[in-house]
Amino acid sequence: MKKEELYRRFDLRPEDPFVWFNGPPVLEEIPWGYVGVNRRKLAKIVEKRPPRHTNMVPLLKLMLRGLVFNPQVDGGILPFTELARRINKSRFTVHRESKLLSELGALYPISYNGRYAVNPELAQAVLPAGFVPYVAPPVKPKEGAKNEEAVS
Repeated sequence: MKKEELYRRFDLRPEDPFVWFNGPPVLEEIPWGYVGVNRRKLAKIVEKRPPRHTNMVPLLKLMLRGLVFNPQVDGGILPFTELARRINKSRFTVHRESKLLSELGALYPISYNGRYAVNPELAQAVLPAGFVPYVAPPVKPKEGAKNEEAVS
């Protein structure tokens, strides 16, 4: 996917705080108040998106912008209710799209109650004061939970 096509699909504007990389973001090269985004990984995620999931791209853009404008203490993205309110969709739609984004490698779970964080291989933020937000560790599977691969 070409850079211009990605910009068009994401409806990017000059005020959007994105710095583009052709691989994982390098913190030292991200200016204060911006999000470093892995253009290749983002393009793969957008291309692999099932066509019926039309809410995924605006939701992902909101999540990436939120890394700078609404950083969360636990390192996660905004709660589903807030994301749903901002894109004017149901929280169930946001949850479904977040699960799909998790399967595509854009997000990963950080708690058992449905909290997600943006994959640092996709995007990392540097806040306006030069502070790098906390990157939450992924949640570990619960003890005794069935492993699907072991069952098959």
